[in-house]
Amino acid sequence: MPLAQLDPDPAIEWSEQAVAGLVWLRDRFAAAIGADRLDPANPEYAERWRAAQPSNDESYRSMFGQPAFVSRQLNAAREELAQHAANGGTRAD
Repeated sequence: MPLAQLDPDPAIEWSEQAVAGLVWLRDRFAAAIGADRLDPANPEYAERWRAAQPSNDESYRSMFGQPAFVSRQLNAAREELAQHAANGGTRAD
């Protein structure tokens, strides 16, 4: 999941500028994957997702800094592990 697509950490006070940057990144990612015209079941959708994610994550790092980038990666991994455990060890795709 691209970092910009994750819900912001509620423990952090987000400035209006930061929220606007997050919205911009989300919109840019949606445009890159063709979210408005491609069915998520279409293989091209997944291909575009994989191609767009690294650039989107790098933009997140540039906008919010390395510490925020690493923190979001760690939180995302924790959330994924918790969901994995809640599903009895099966992946929830």
